[in-house]
Amino acid sequence: AAAALIWRSGVQAQTTQVFFDDFSGRGKLDSAWDIAYWVNGHPFGCTFSDLNVSKNKGMLSLSFSGDSGKCAEVRTKRFWQYGSYI
Repeated sequence: AAAALIWRSGVQAQTTQVFFDDFSGRGKLDSAWDIAYWVNGHPFGCTFSDLNVSKNKGMLSLSFSGDSGKCAEVRTKRFWQYGSYI
């Protein structure tokens, strides 16, 4: 993460924070991410585990199996803001 601070005429402007992860490499996510380890119960029946989270060739993979109830969930450890991200 990086932060930029812009000054104009002695007045502090809004801080812009940037978050980026290109998911390069293979294996586990880095420390910026929090992986869910919980069970959400009825009616969903998902058991969240890091075994269902991986990255490979720039892609994040979150696997799900309706038959076994295995699910995946990740989120950043820091709050950025509400919205859609592409």
